[in-house]
Amino acid sequence: TGGSYTRAPSAADLAVIYTDYAAQIRGMESYPPASAAMARGEARSREILVDTFTREETFVLHWPEGRGAFGLSLRQPDGTVITPETPGIEYAEKPHHIFYRIRRPKPGVWQMQVRAKPTGDGRQGDVRYTTQAVADAPNLYCGIGSGAARYAPGETAVLRAVVVAGGVPVAKAEVSGQLQRPDGTASEIRLFDSGDMPAHGDEKADDGMYGARVAGLDREGVYRVTVTIANERGETAIPDAPPALLRERWRPRPIAPFTRTATTSFAVGRRRVDAPRSER
Repeated sequence: TGGSYTRAPSAADLAVIYTDYAAQIRGMESYPPASAAMARGEARSREILVDTFTREETFVLHWPEGRGAFGLSLRQPDGTVITPETPGIEYAEKPHHIFYRIRRPKPGVWQMQVRAKPTGDGRQGDVRYTTQAVADAPNLYCGIGSGAARYAPGETAVLRAVVVAGGVPVAKAEVSGQLQRPDGTASEIRLFDSGDMPAHGDEKADDGMYGARVAGLDREGVYRVTVTIANERGETAIPDAPPALLRERWRPRPIAPFTRTATTSFAVGRRRVDAPRSER
């Protein structure tokens, strides 16, 4: 019926889902989440590239067990450390999550410095956590969709992603991720801006539209697609113009690096659900 489906195998996955939904509600886009485990008293860091398109960045740390089990600080690209006491930032700490919200962050590589707090009773053992980042970047858009909301078993699904930065489609980005099947298993997928319609479902090469064909949809249920858009060597896409004009006047220009995630879902074998009739 047009809704977006997300699978949560465990309660720990819900925090990631809620963070993504909160970002979407605020018109923001997400970075890929990263989960790990470490011993109490240990500290680790994760690098986050804050791009030149971002006007607000939110750094999130959450964990499923242990009230107040972690601490989080940030290191800016110039080495300055941001703590809860740093003026001009928004900081929130709850029993199972922490976040910093930074307006007009300095572009460059930031570090999320995570510390697992030792317990007063001396308990040992690893504790799991997840780091996420979401960005408000009005001039950057990364989205993915399916050619249809529902496919019959055995049909081939067509996926298409759009990458736009500064109002200009971006060519030569890397768009790849996972297709999650109804039974929870997953496989790797990649979308191409190749202009190869039979192979990839893509109409025109280097136009900022990326495509993939997904066959083998033999299991009924909901399929979820999550991709990472990594722009490291991207450039402005080829515009719609006569070839002679392109040869004379148009030259591609580089697009500043950025990373985002995008998701979509589609059903296989599910029938349309009609709205219930009201009885009077």
